[in-house]
Amino acid sequence: MTTKALHRVLQDPDLLLAMTAFLADVRIEDGRATGRVFADVLERFAEGMRIRTGRIAQVRRLNGYWTIRTVNYSQYLIVSFDPADGLATFANYAWLLFSEAHPAPSTLQ
Repeated sequence: MTTKALHRVLQDPDLLLAMTAFLADVRIEDGRATGRVFADVLERFAEGMRIRTGRIAQVRRLNGYWTIRTVNYSQYLIVSFDPADGLATFANYAWLLFSEAHPAPSTLQ
């Protein structure tokens, strides 16, 4: 993630007030986002720390950015995707959510 991209996001008061944190280098794995976290308002994580969110409950656009809400009600704004395949993993998962299809569980129950 470039400093310029994060700086641009931090200048938008609507985004700052609506988000729990910002995520960079995002990819979706097993219904959760992984990426580097910035500006965590709850101060749970150090700047740039790699995290895995709770299960994603909602995906939407806000001021030109993709955002996710987890089942724990954390709100994350995606600043950038993992360059390898992050956008593809996100698009696949978003399609599942929008089509109301349900992904197969990653473990047997």
